[in-house]
Formats: sequence, C-alpha cells, structure tokens
Amino acid sequence: MPNISVTKTGPLFDGRMIKDVASAVDAAEEEIAQQGADHLRNDLGVPPFKAPTGWYASHITKKRMGAYWVIWDSDVIYGPWLAGTGSRNATSRFKGYRHWQRAITYTYKISKGIMQRYIDRVIGG
Repeated sequence: MPNISVTKTGPLFDGRMIKDVASAVDAAEEEIAQQGADHLRNDLGVPPFKAPTGWYASHITKKRMGAYWVIWDSDVIYGPWLAGTGSRNATSRFKGYRHWQRAITYTYKISKGIMQRYIDRVIGG
C-alpha cells in the first residue's frame, strides 16, 4: 500500500484568507456607506428641496454601529419630518422629500459592484 502525505499550506489553510475577506467586506461596507451618505447630502441641494440651509446635510454621515456601517443624520430632530416619515407628515400638507428612499435605491445599485471589487482584490479575481 502506498504511503501518501498531504501538506496543506497557504492563505486558505492558515486563516489568512478568512481575515482578508472579512477585512475586505468591512472596507467595502464602509465605502458603500460613504458613497451613500455623499449621495444623500448631494440630493438635498437639488429640487424639490426649497431653501436648504446646509445644516441638515452637514449632519449626514457614515457611522459604525456594532458590526455594521450605516448612513445616518445624527438624529436631527426634524429628520423624519423632512423624510416624510414623521408623525406630523400625516396631518400636514408636507409629505416629505423622500430623500432617504432615493439614497437607499442608489446604495443598493452601487453595492454589488463595490463589494465585488474588494473581494476580487482578496481572491485575485
């Protein structure tokens, strides 16, 4: 009977690949959040917005919350009203600008390409 010996070496077997992929996913998520926040801020300066002051836009940023990157408006008190999700929107003529919905759509659209680029760097694709 032949004697066969197998040696497992390389990044897949020594744990480097798992760490590299985890780092790539985190970096990709951070970039997606940054681009989403940038898009949201830029969206605030164009119609249908009326007389934007820039104060609300200056509070939109990416933030790490636990294991995730998020886009947030620093809990600006009138943020839900601007977005159309506040309790006062139901009783007023102003139904909101729906800028968060546009930002979510944009972020979904760009996320696959960004994630693929980061993963390709790790696995050499």
